[in-house]
Amino acid sequence: MAGLIEAEDKREGLSRPGLVMSGLHLAALWSLAVLQPLLNLLGSTPEFFVARDNTPGQITAFVLLATILPPLVAILIEALIKLVSETARWAFQL
Repeated sequence: MAGLIEAEDKREGLSRPGLVMSGLHLAALWSLAVLQPLLNLLGSTPEFFVARDNTPGQITAFVLLATILPPLVAILIEALIKLVSETARWAFQL
């Protein structure tokens, strides 16, 4: 029984991460789950870019946008949800 009370005390000490930390979590998950496999696939098949006649600048822009834009949109949505409720923001984050 004492172990259960100690575990509850430890859980109370944990706090929900702030918006910046949540954004970093989203960016890391996006990079590992979506971006890395996509870039690995496209890196092993350069014919994709050759067939589309892409310039090096277009390829760089694609990589930067694919890296930055989706996590940024998710962070902005999370910030808007936070205006309504912190609990709703946490539910969105999860």
